[in-house]
Amino acid sequence: MYLEIPFDVVIPVPLHKRKFREGGYNQVTTFGKALAEGLNITFDDAVLYRKKYSKTQSKKNLLGRSENIENIFDVHFSEENQNKHFLIVDDILTTSATLEACSRALLKIPGAKISIVCMAVANS
Repeated sequence: MYLEIPFDVVIPVPLHKRKFREGGYNQVTTFGKALAEGLNITFDDAVLYRKKYSKTQSKKNLLGRSENIENIFDVHFSEENQNKHFLIVDDILTTSATLEACSRALLKIPGAKISIVCMAVANS
C-alpha cells in the first residue's frame, strides 16, 4: 500500500547559537532528522533561524511566552523553498506561542504551507 506524504520538508524549531553552545545539542534536530528519514523527505535546519536569544519559556505564563517569542524567528530562503509544505518539529507544545512565531516567519516564503508535530504536549 502506498501512502502519500503531504510534507516536503521537516524544519526543527531552532535554538539560538548561544543556547546551542550552552547545551551542546538541539534534541528537536535529532527527532526531526529521524522523522524526515522515516518519511523519506528533506530535513532542513537552515531555512528557519532564531535571531534573538531568549530565556527558557517553561517558567512563563501565556502572556509572558507570547511577548517573549514575538519576532525572534526569521527565514533564509531561496526560490527552491517556495510552494513547499513545511512540517515544523518542536519538543513540547504548551501555549503554541513558539510554533506560531515559527509559522509566521515561514509564511514569508511565497506559497508556504505549514503543519506541526510535537514530541510531547504539556498539561497546563
